[in-house]
Amino acid sequence: MNKLKAITAGVMLALGATGAEASINSGLYPNVGELFVSIFDPDANGGLGRTYFRDLDVPLTDVLNAGSNWTFNVNLAADANYAGFAGQTDLQYNIAAVYTLESDSLTNIDQWGFLATGSSFNGGFNNVGDTISKIQAYISGLNTALGGNVSGVVDNGLPQSWDDGNWGPLMGAAPSVLASTAGGVDLATLFFQVTNNTGDNSDGIVNQIAGRWLLSSNGTLEFGPAGSSPVPVPAAIYLLGSALAGLTLVSRRGQKA
Repeated sequence: MNKLKAITAGVMLALGATGAEASINSGLYPNVGELFVSIFDPDANGGLGRTYFRDLDVPLTDVLNAGSNWTFNVNLAADANYAGFAGQTDLQYNIAAVYTLESDSLTNIDQWGFLATGSSFNGGFNNVGDTISKIQAYISGLNTALGGNVSGVVDNGLPQSWDDGNWGPLMGAAPSVLASTAGGVDLATLFFQVTNNTGDNSDGIVNQIAGRWLLSSNGTLEFGPAGSSPVPVPAAIYLLGSALAGLTLVSRRGQKA
């Protein structure tokens, strides 16, 4: 445990520089980080690309505590900032949240780390800490662009943009990310907790969060069990159902008379 505390102190010094965030919580203990999404349209901005990002306002611990019961749904198309992204089919996205380790008593040892979409990660202690630093640096850039708002849009070349090594599939080229974290439109994308409660840099824990993310072309972003997406029911069907119910009621009243 002394070894773990010593390593933790170094990681916390590296993370402390990110400071408190104005909008998306960067998870600097004791504050719990929040989920956020970055969505990239490679065809926008004359083919140079454009990034949409949003604070999903969900604490990392809410996801962990709910376990297999956690679900989420938001209609991004209702956001004016998403107007240029709605209906696009070649979008790429990833979702993440972070929570730094309490450096003294290690009270959050089982919840510290990060959540991210992806498929393969290195859960070594130093790798987790490095990835958290990368995510926090990106969050800092996002909050600068958000200016207290829920969402924002930036073109290629700015620190908040998806590409140029700032974020994208490799999350700022963090060495602990061993595979692309990017999802696509209408493709099920997995979600993981990457943590470490041993202090051993070769003994990491990567836990899949039960369910999958799905970004639909209509702008719906949701998390839930595989195959759980509700089939949209046209308004005409509801009207037909109401009409049938009304006819049934009239028929029953006629029989009683």
